[in-house]
Amino acid sequence: MEGSIQSPGYPIGYSNNKYCLYTFNVPEGMTLVLTVNDFDLEYEENCDYDYIEVRHQNYNRFDFV
Repeated sequence: MEGSIQSPGYPIGYSNNKYCLYTFNVPEGMTLVLTVNDFDLEYEENCDYDYIEVRHQNYNRFDFV
């Protein structure tokens, strides 16, 4: 299995307050590998504006990876 995702309008910037959620369903026993090829951050001291958050769902609870 393989695929790709990108932010809306890539490679052009996206609008402020854009929220994107991508869900991947991985069969038991399989591994998900995420490779980031291009990630351009707007400077902000605490990274409050641009970030990637990866979570693992475990019995209806999402844990940070």
